Amino acid sequence: MATTNTVAAAWAHFFAYMEELEDTSGGGSIIKIEKVIEGDPDVFAWPKPFLAVTITGQIVASRSDNDKVWEQTIKLRIVATSPGMGQAIGEIAAKIAQVEDKIEAYSKPGGVSGFENARWGVGLETGPEIGFLVTAASIRTFSVKVGRGAN
Repeated sequence: MATTNTVAAAWAHFFAYMEELEDTSGGGSIIKIEKVIEGDPDVFAWPKPFLAVTITGQIVASRSDNDKVWEQTIKLRIVATSPGMGQAIGEIAAKIAQVEDKIEAYSKPGGVSGFENARWGVGLETGPEIGFLVTAASIRTFSVKVGRGAN
């Protein structure tokens, strides 16, 4: 049986699901995520904390007679501010937990796999205009089985 998914439909489904994090808190933090953004914006462009979600690459991972499996590389980036260094690290850890909890609960549509095995990098910037700006980023992959000619 041929698959009729498209990469665009799988991405739209995942991004809409992640947008549900907007105006929510969790992971031990009471500070709500202000915005979920598609793309990789400048850290000063949006109210904080925010979550940016973007596709950074894709390849055809395999082919069969009727289907192709497209592998997408995505980047999740959380940006938050804090009045102090200890609070900044605690806050970003809570936001990572909130995002990971959401991804773990994701019900993938048929033909979509991946999103597991997260590794997060954390960065901290300080300055008089920004206070403590803390970011966390995770690169991960997901795959979409697509019927030939559907993409």
